[in-house]
Amino acid sequence: MRMKMGVKVDLVLKYMVSMSRDKKVKVMHMAIVFAILQIAINEGKERMVNITRRKVMETAHISSFATYHKYLKDLEQMGYIKYFPSYHPKDGSLVLLSL
Repeated sequence: MRMKMGVKVDLVLKYMVSMSRDKKVKVMHMAIVFAILQIAINEGKERMVNITRRKVMETAHISSFATYHKYLKDLEQMGYIKYFPSYHPKDGSLVLLSL
């Protein structure tokens, strides 16, 4: 079973179940992950997603750079994503969806 543009439903469900059971996960963590998943769906990606800070913040309704970076770092430390930063504003960074 596939979602629009190639992201599998089971990946989205896996994140939902895993994150909802994890006591360390806050709403902001979920907002960022689901923003990344939405970007992946829109780009037709499976696991490796090209993101920009602006797009994730806009999609997750985050207005603070500090909040964005804090929760993105947390997600990487908790093993939900692997983050490969790019310091080029137009190229964006890569995120590997780790579950």
